[in-house]
Amino acid sequence: MRDVDRLMVEHFGIQLLLMMENAGRNLALLAKQLLSEEDDEEDALQDRPIVVLAGRGNNGGGGGAPPPPPGGFKQKPAPP
Repeated sequence: MRDVDRLMVEHFGIQLLLMMENAGRNLALLAKQLLSEEDDEEDALQDRPIVVLAGRGNNGGGGGAPPPPPGGFKQKPAPP
């Protein structure tokens, strides 16, 4: 994975922060899709708590909360 990160930065000019933001956005979109499928209603997520857990990783950058997708979520973030 480090080689992929290095290649993206050095050869394609895509910064690490942008890659992390994109990964976070896509994670949030996938979570919203999967949770909505369970309830058959998007609004059913409004009152459900969502917990995000992150492992140790290499540099701690992946532990940040994913940004909301375009259109946002209705949930309010809770402190860690």
